[in-house]
Amino acid sequence: MAVNRHTNIRLLLFFLLVVGAFAVLHKQRSKSKDMQLSDWDTIVASGQLRVATLYSSTSYFQYREREMGYEYELCKQFADAHQLSLKVVVAPNIHAMLDSLKTGVVDLIAYNVPANRDRKQWFQFCGREFLSHLVLVQSVKSGQKPLDDVTDLKGKRVYVIRGTRQHQRLMHLNEMLDGGICIEALSEDTLTGEELIDRVARGEYDYTVSDHVLAQVNKTFYRNLDVSLKLGFSQQSFWVARTGSPKLAAEVNRWFRENVRSTQYKQVSKRYFERSKGPSPFLTSGKTIRSDGSISDYDALFKKYGSAIGWDWRLLASLAWQESNFDTLAVSWVGAKGLMQLMPKTAEAYGVDPNRLSDPEISVQGATRLLSDMERNLASVADSEQRKKLVLAAFNSGYGHVLDARALARKHRRDPDRWDGDNVGQMILFKSKPEYYDDPVCKHGYLRGSETAAFVTEVWTRYEYYLLRNAR
Repeated sequence: MAVNRHTNIRLLLFFLLVVGAFAVLHKQRSKSKDMQLSDWDTIVASGQLRVATLYSSTSYFQYREREMGYEYELCKQFADAHQLSLKVVVAPNIHAMLDSLKTGVVDLIAYNVPANRDRKQWFQFCGREFLSHLVLVQSVKSGQKPLDDVTDLKGKRVYVIRGTRQHQRLMHLNEMLDGGICIEALSEDTLTGEELIDRVARGEYDYTVSDHVLAQVNKTFYRNLDVSLKLGFSQQSFWVARTGSPKLAAEVNRWFRENVRSTQYKQVSKRYFERSKGPSPFLTSGKTIRSDGSISDYDALFKKYGSAIGWDWRLLASLAWQESNFDTLAVSWVGAKGLMQLMPKTAEAYGVDPNRLSDPEISVQGATRLLSDMERNLASVADSEQRKKLVLAAFNSGYGHVLDARALARKHRRDPDRWDGDNVGQMILFKSKPEYYDDPVCKHGYLRGSETAAFVTEVWTRYEYYLLRNAR
């Protein structure tokens, strides 16, 4: 009996080993199959390219109900060139992006991921090589020379977020210089790199350190910034595919190689990194009334269409100045056109010919239809002034972002029907912070909220000036 028992145990162990071996083999084959499923041939057959990226002002965001971002637009060009639809999956961080690629949730990462040895086991880097480095961000007043050497940082106060790459680099520079840099390491949990840049532009801080890509984008918003002083060595970064998708990686490499000098490609780079995004948001301008009491050549249009929707014509005039400086031929960096800066697709949706947006009457007509529609959607807001401020915010950023900000206000026990104070306007500002735009109540992601908040303030301040000076 003992012999039989031992024999049975050995047979059972052998059986379990065989089953385990088959399970491992099946898992490996399944993994191999999954890897092959998202290579180029299968992607083309499916008609869809799935990409992962992050919310940011340089990679992906929504503005006026339109998907935008430098990385997004390049990826859209790539997908369009191969007649593929594009599905964007927004991850909370780089590690989550890499996990979604490894597990087959997406086919490609369209984001500048730093290349390192460990990642090459699972991934292959593709697309154009992007050299990332850190720069000093400084505000330069008229006639003032910016710092142009790292030794000039001695005795200067530089603000960074504690524990970040920027903080580490600054401490290393301080050691190299035998001390002398006044490092202000901030530990605010909700502070972002863009907010530091904003504070430098506004004169609240003297200096900060930023990745040069983010710094260059922000320079197009703030004309008083200098970002030319390099503070570190360049780091390689690329888009990313799986090692099991060599054909996809090869196609991405081929497309970048053939298109990097194309007009369309250069236009995207120029739009995000060179074109001015308008006047500094903290400088209210346009407070001009003519000797006869008029504001512009288009006052009759503002009166006609403002009356039709119950808006004071002077508020429409202030909005038009903010959008175009009364230039009927103006075209913004995002493609908005005309006196009221309507997006062509938005104009078309409201029955306006997008090819006639340079016609001031067509532009005002389309804008008032949009404003009226937004105000109807906010009819539950009883206070007329607060309702109109919410509408102005929606006109600037898109209605979806205002919905998000109102949802955040409710969640944080603020008043969702008030723009002013610590309410919806404050929540709009918070939509640039991951802990807010990643909140489940937010459906439209990242927003450069400081621009929208400043937009509402400037339009309303100018409107009140027109009222005070009795524009007629």
